[in-house]
This record gives sequence, C-alpha cells and structure tokens, in this order.
Amino acid sequence: MKRKLTVFAALSLFILMFGACNDPVFYMISEEIEVLKPYIAGSPSNIVLLDGDMFVAAGHNLYRYSDDGGGYKWSISRRYDHRIIQIAGPVNGSLYALFLNDGNNNRFIQQINTGSNMPLGDNKIEITSVIQSMYAANGCLFISALDDDEYETYYSTDGENITLIENTSSNHGRLNGIAHNTTGYFLSMESERVGDKNIGGIFHTADPASPAALIPGSDNGIVGILALEDASVVAVNRNGVLYNVTSASITASGISFPADPQRHSNGALAIVKENGENKLLAGRQDSLQTSLRTGYSYGYLELTLDGDSLPVSGNFIEPDISNFPSSIGRNPVNSIVQGPCGTVFASTQNNGLWSLRPRRAGVISWNSEQ
Repeated sequence: MKRKLTVFAALSLFILMFGACNDPVFYMISEEIEVLKPYIAGSPSNIVLLDGDMFVAAGHNLYRYSDDGGGYKWSISRRYDHRIIQIAGPVNGSLYALFLNDGNNNRFIQQINTGSNMPLGDNKIEITSVIQSMYAANGCLFISALDDDEYETYYSTDGENITLIENTSSNHGRLNGIAHNTTGYFLSMESERVGDKNIGGIFHTADPASPAALIPGSDNGIVGILALEDASVVAVNRNGVLYNVTSASITASGISFPADPQRHSNGALAIVKENGENKLLAGRQDSLQTSLRTGYSYGYLELTLDGDSLPVSGNFIEPDISNFPSSIGRNPVNSIVQGPCGTVFASTQNNGLWSLRPRRAGVISWNSEQ
C-alpha cells in the first residue's frame, strides 16, 4: 500500500510540474503544428507583384496568384524548358526571368508575357560573362555578371539592350538589391576583400546612364536595401544593423536586431500593413538558441514604423504570433511580400511557399501555402 502511495505521489508531482507546459520541451510540443503539404514546394524564387497579380517560380514552373472573379487563388502559369533562378519586373510592362540552361549550364534572361499561358517574349539577354543576379526598379532592369574575377553591372530600360554601368570609385560586387527614390537608384552590392582591394558597397546614380559612385562607408556588409513609402531608403547589414541611406551618406539609425542572442540578417526586407500599422519585416538566420523551445532561429523579425517612416527609436522584435517559433521561425526566408489580398507570403529555403492567414478556428498563423 505504501508503495502505491509513493507511485501516486510521484505521478501527481510529475503532472503538477509539467501540466502547465512551462518546461521548454513541453512548451515546444504544445506549440507544434502539423505542416501542410505546400502547393509550391522546394525553394521558391523571390516573389514579384505585377498588374495586381503575384508571381513566384520554383524549378521549371512559374506560378500566378490572381483573382478570376472567385477570389485569389494559385495556378501554374507555365512550365518552361529551363530552370528559373530569379524573376524581376515590371520592365516595359513585362516580367523577366533569369534561366539556367539545363543542357550547358549557361544563364540567360528572357521576357515573359503576362497574358494567357505566360508565353516567352521576344526580348532575350545573353552575356558572355556569367549572370549572377537581377533586380528591377522604376521600370529598369539591373543585371550583375561575373567576368573571371571582376563583377560587372548592366542596366536595360527595354529588356533587350543592355549597357554597362561605369563606376567612379571602388569596384562593383555581386548585386543583392536595388532601391529607387526621387534622387535616383541605389545599387546594393556584396562587400568583400578580394586580394588587395575592397569591392562592393552601395552605389548611387541619378541616372543609370551616368557613372555610379560608391557611398562612403557603405562597404560594411550590407545584405538588403529597401525604399520606404516616405521615399527614404534603408539598408541592413549582416549583423542586423539598420542604416539610413542617402545619395551621399550612410548612417546607423540606432535600430538593430537584438544583441542577445545575436541574430543575423539575410537581407530579405518588406513593408506590410497590419491593423492600421506599417511594419518593416527583416529575414533572419544563423542564430542557435540554447532553449529547446526553438532550436535554430530563422524566419523574420519586425519593426513597427512611425507612419511611413522609421521610428526615432526602437528595435526589431519577434512577431507576436502563437505558432511562430515552431513554424516559419524554423525556416530560412528568402523573400517576403504582402500579396494583393493582404496575405503575407514567404519563400523558404527547401520547404516551399508559406503564408500567414486564418486557419484552424480562425486563428491567424503561419503554415505552408496550399
């Protein structure tokens, strides 16, 4: 009898200790979600909005999110002969895709008409050097290419003819983002030390036909750049420090990712509207938590803006979404966009396209988009 009482007491103590799920392991289990099978699997490309629709590529397929009168839904617009690495637009009213030729591994850029069935257009860009990336801003296409060990940057206003952008200082790096405002174009390039010289940084030009000049102090590991709705330009470096950028200077805003634990930025930036507020979302990566609750921390962090502008003070925080740590928080995010219907979408690495929308019992949560 005494033994039974001892067992009962131990069991009661176990339930009392862990029933509230305060322990990290039990909290993690209670917050686990059943990950849905994504409609768009693998590692989707960046997401592009064009003419009220949204586009994303995965492998050989280009997907379209549009409203045909019955609400927004996904469809495979077309399967192409070659794999799509990246998409950009609009340029001359069209979408452009960076393709990888499956036969010879050459890369080329081609126009995609946004009409029925999304056929390839006549405009095609091929360069003898290897195309690394492309971005569009203000109707202009910017292309980064590698020729031996030298990066080159080109622009095109018609999606067919390209012109080399000259620089007035330093050397170009791999293009990782573009921003545009009333002063011109901001070309963000990966900064690194190559041999005895520094390359990369943020270059500015009022007109891409004119040489682009390096903004002093910008060669500090910038990984993402974005124009806010008030026409100001912000950039983030690998350590999650947010900067104000003008045509002549770059200054720390005083806003950054949390220092403890250190969270790194992967360069994905987006503005979303939520409950009447504008928020700046920034993708994060490479932070190993000691808590069993989250494991590796990815996903994104958010900053509430002051209207259309950066706040005077504040820092990025983790979103207040119940299943965030066990859902999108476990996935590296390559691209974040708020779709035409207000839903926020994220392209993840290896786990498909995700979305933030009402699901079980109407609770807004992250899961694979179906």
